[in-house]
Amino acid sequence: MNGSKIIPLLLGAITLAIGAVGILAGLGFLPKGRGDPTIPMAQQQAVAICIGVVFAAGGASAMLSVLPGRASRIANTILGLVVVIGLTALFGWVAIGAGSRGFASPLAIFGHRVNDIGGRIVFGLGAIMGLLFAVVMVRGLGRASRSPED
Repeated sequence: MNGSKIIPLLLGAITLAIGAVGILAGLGFLPKGRGDPTIPMAQQQAVAICIGVVFAAGGASAMLSVLPGRASRIANTILGLVVVIGLTALFGWVAIGAGSRGFASPLAIFGHRVNDIGGRIVFGLGAIMGLLFAVVMVRGLGRASRSPED
């Protein structure tokens, strides 16, 4: 196996393991850190699971990228769709979920502190963009499944 295949496999395995930690933490199999009292614990656990799934899907996708063939490309697209939907769900949760948010901006234009509404609007726009990406990916997946074999 050459180096061009080892790196995606290694980094994919590490990323998959990071995702597993998030999933296990969200399911309650790992010790809990200090939670935010303004956000219900069920939501905190769901967010941890969602983050874990995004990382695990990204890692699995990196590992699959070394395999040839149409089936691996379709599986890779499905895992990419899982990542996009997961990030979209997280952005949506930040935009409309319960609890307060502490947004900050590295850009001097907005100042160092961004108000709650401004930050939620930006994350809401990110969620809308994620939905558009998901639609485009689903359409591409549909086309790929109808195209002739390689």
